Amino acid sequence: MARTPTVTRDQVPEPLRAAFDAETAGSGGTIVGGPGSVMIHSPEMRHRANVLVNYLRDESSLSKKIQIPPDLVVKTQAVDIVEVIL
Repeated sequence: MARTPTVTRDQVPEPLRAAFDAETAGSGGTIVGGPGSVMIHSPEMRHRANVLVNYLRDESSLSKKIQIPPDLVVKTQAVDIVEVIL
């Protein structure tokens, strides 16, 4: 059982539905578990977090030896706190 309720498209305010649709397109329209299930409560925040992770992983000019692994950039702890680690 998820500790946060699953968000459906109907629960998202109309101005955020495009962001919700884009962020859930690969998962069939909803996200049930993991950090994404917490972040999708704010579709725009999830989108921005994903952009940051993709930039750090794929486009950053930092040496691979000192790049932050994407799974450490945004993580969910057992106490339901989302942290941004930089």
